[in-house]
Amino acid sequence: MAFLPEWTWYNILIVAYFGVTGPLVFLGQTKADQGAAVWSKFAIGRDHRCGMSATAGFLMKYAPAFILIASKPLWVELGGSVPGLLEGMMLLHFGKRILEVLCLHDFSGSPVEDGISSTLIGTFYAVNAWLYARDGARAEGPLLYVGIACFCLALLGNFYHHLLLKRLRSTGSEGAVPGGAAPAAEGEGVAMQPQSKYKIPMGGLFGLVTCPHYFFEILGFWSVALTALRLIPVCLAWNTTCLLAGHAMSTTQWYKEKFGDQWPQERKHLIPFLF
Repeated sequence: MAFLPEWTWYNILIVAYFGVTGPLVFLGQTKADQGAAVWSKFAIGRDHRCGMSATAGFLMKYAPAFILIASKPLWVELGGSVPGLLEGMMLLHFGKRILEVLCLHDFSGSPVEDGISSTLIGTFYAVNAWLYARDGARAEGPLLYVGIACFCLALLGNFYHHLLLKRLRSTGSEGAVPGGAAPAAEGEGVAMQPQSKYKIPMGGLFGLVTCPHYFFEILGFWSVALTALRLIPVCLAWNTTCLLAGHAMSTTQWYKEKFGDQWPQERKHLIPFLF
């Protein structure tokens, strides 16, 4: 099958939305203080239309995609395709995120999420997962192996940096900054000691970039797009890159406001030495 999709009206809309809106998504996420970013620490202090625990909110973000892809074998009876490699990638990605929410993340800094926005985000993720896996893996030979290898690296790298954040919250370390700043959310790189102190994250790629966990998440989605070797997954990966790149910039700005001169000025947002 060719790289380009069949140019039906819905495929045109999908390519147009995810391909063209990327820069707008990026600019929106760089203005988190104006309400663009609604999850994690950027949800602190907001008026929630349907407040719920952060654990429940994040499960609502990730569970629909996992359930949708996991139920795909049932679709075969309705004329659907047999699940393959891309479905497995989506299950691993979202299954890992669900397990992290349940067993790893500490949401004590930002304990409340909005149920309505979480539901909308979860629906959006589910649509993304379905579009990634819709046409199956088209890459072959070395290209296929590179895609799989990069995907595995992305899962491990993302988990490792989430684990570092967890350890920072649960153990003491030097370099703490006195409390008084707004609480921070898990997954964004700030750890809180029992004495209400915040620390600059170190270890792994945190010494080079603010959000190495975003870097590996982006790598994972581009690995899926490479494995799919289709235009629509490439547009999805591009859009996700724009979103997380903008959110990484907002996170760096948040750190600078909290830590001032103590924040390492040489640290980039997302890509070591470049951005």
